[in-house]
Amino acid sequence: MIDFKFERNGEVELVEEELQSIMASLLGKDLGFYDLPLDDGLLEEVDQYVQDLKGSYDRVVVLGIGGSALGIKTIRDVLMAPQDRNRLRIIDNVDPDFIHEMTYDLDLARTNFVVITKSGGTTETMSLFMQMKNRCDKSGLDWKDRFVFVTDPESGLLRKIAERDGVKCFDVPPNVGGRYSVLSAVGILPAAMVGVKVSELMSGAGWMRDKFMDKSCEGNMVYQLAKFQSKFHKDGCNVNVLFPYSNKLMRFGEWYAQLLAESIGKNDGVGITPVTALGATDQHSQLQLYSGGPDDKMYQFIKVRKFENDDLIELGKDELLGEKFGFLDGVSFGKLLNTELDGTKESLCELGRPICELSLEKIDAKTLGALFMLYEGATALLGELLEVDAFNQPGVERSKVLTKEYLTKG
Repeated sequence: MIDFKFERNGEVELVEEELQSIMASLLGKDLGFYDLPLDDGLLEEVDQYVQDLKGSYDRVVVLGIGGSALGIKTIRDVLMAPQDRNRLRIIDNVDPDFIHEMTYDLDLARTNFVVITKSGGTTETMSLFMQMKNRCDKSGLDWKDRFVFVTDPESGLLRKIAERDGVKCFDVPPNVGGRYSVLSAVGILPAAMVGVKVSELMSGAGWMRDKFMDKSCEGNMVYQLAKFQSKFHKDGCNVNVLFPYSNKLMRFGEWYAQLLAESIGKNDGVGITPVTALGATDQHSQLQLYSGGPDDKMYQFIKVRKFENDDLIELGKDELLGEKFGFLDGVSFGKLLNTELDGTKESLCELGRPICELSLEKIDAKTLGALFMLYEGATALLGELLEVDAFNQPGVERSKVLTKEYLTKG
């Protein structure tokens, strides 16, 4: 499904004693993200809910921000056909123009809202909830029939509202942080509501979980990826460039940017800045910086071996085109794209840049589930290797406190 390899210039020393030590440390903590693929009860609950609602809605609108939105955005853009994506709208900002664009044409009677906030009191999410709830009230609709909540199983304002008003609630496990929650109801529920094969998503995540639990360095690609990042960060590479050669995976880069930045960037000065580049597009923009600029970056290339659609390039009988581009005749676009990846990778290898490559058999629900688990696990292990807490976010919390103070003061 997924192959991982280091390129020359990217070789790292893998140490089984170290792997066993950091895994023991990680597994000794109260963490739940790596057990989510084992939760068959969630799939059953979600399936029953979707069946109960069948035929009652045409569109799903997710209200959430950060880890409550980036995962489902990724699932939508990777797994849903372009013509179907408008069935799932995600409002993840309080920009008033953006809110208007996302809601001006909603048929509230045929729309279901999924409100996602683990704490149950995220300012942006709750403001959106109040707005949509009031719109339902003004339209004469019983808002409770149009909403479902995803939040903490016991605490928080959203949970209290659900218990008071009888709104259906799905739990976010207390030991699963927001940016690690895509494989909980946070991502699984809205995905299932628009027809995504969530059982396959979880199957792929389970496959990668087995890799994560492998005690051998050779079999544990999660440790290999974490070790690659750890080594080159310590060697002065403070920027991580995720370079997928697939438009579908651009949104995955956004999801990973939050995961890496919020997990590893901490007050003691440790941190890796995430950058997403798109092949082959960014060969014509960012590559000059990577080749001629400072050597402070590590590179993760993602190759797709088999595309769902892969037409051949046909030059026809145009002699001028044939003289210049005859080498392209009969070549598939997939082969062209992957050859460009190889050329870009080789050019950076020649400069001594640290490189690794993920090779995906194809892009489907199983592969995406495996990618989610791979990068969550690698980020958790990276925290152990760099001796930072990969599961808190004190800088984010301070911003929230100040926002509330300013608004309270008027």
